[in-house]
Amino acid sequence: MERLMMSSHTASRGTFRELVEATAGAGVNAIALTYKDYRRFSDAGESDLDMVAVAKANSVRVADVEALFAALEPDPSGRTADFADRLFRVADLFGADSIGLHSNFEGGPHAAALRLAHLCDRAATHGLAIGVEPVAVMDVKDLATAWEIVRLADRSNAGLVIDTWHFVRGAGDLEMIRSLPGRAVRAVQISDGYLVAPPGLDYLEDTLTNRLPPGEGEFDLVGIIRALAEISADVVWDMEICSTVLDALPGPEAARRASEATRRVLALASS
Repeated sequence: MERLMMSSHTASRGTFRELVEATAGAGVNAIALTYKDYRRFSDAGESDLDMVAVAKANSVRVADVEALFAALEPDPSGRTADFADRLFRVADLFGADSIGLHSNFEGGPHAAALRLAHLCDRAATHGLAIGVEPVAVMDVKDLATAWEIVRLADRSNAGLVIDTWHFVRGAGDLEMIRSLPGRAVRAVQISDGYLVAPPGLDYLEDTLTNRLPPGEGEFDLVGIIRALAEISADVVWDMEICSTVLDALPGPEAARRASEATRRVLALASS
């Protein structure tokens, strides 16, 4: 069964209505909504009630809300907890399933796991799961580290999110995937790209501008997909393609290009 999700990074240059209609037009029925995009839509005058109604009318769910930063670090000011509450409110509004997380941490994996367990317990009261995403330039830097923290937290609503961009750029390898139990992986944020960043770009700028639709770059996406199949991972394929090329296209065209490319790569990997 196809389980695709459209990231608002991929087709959000217009209104929330346009994002939803572009997603539906691409034959996708779920969205991963960044909090930044939610605020942009809201500040432009789209009310919560209107956004919920538009999603319902188009049979599109906001299934994931992105992203919680610094959640595994000490939080003496309470700012991270306050931001988590904002994400929980947006998730409650749309009836989302999960919240994404990527973070540095202090005190080693056990301390990070205690903070993750606390966050998962808070999320559980909202019926939410937490997806921990390793990023090569952060302390939760690879799949092995992320899985150790998730395993130690020992919460049924915690799991891993593999972002293929970060994975290829240092957050994992195929043997790390094969070492995991299938239940460990909740979702894959799929995109393609080049193996070496263009000169002069820092990691963040490259990440937010140069991703490519699946099959249009140099990543071994087929290998990643097949490794996940080997461990019987049942994942959602979140099309998170942060790209100035897609940003220049109308939303429906960006969504169509992303979904068609993802379906082609998934079909190739299963052949």
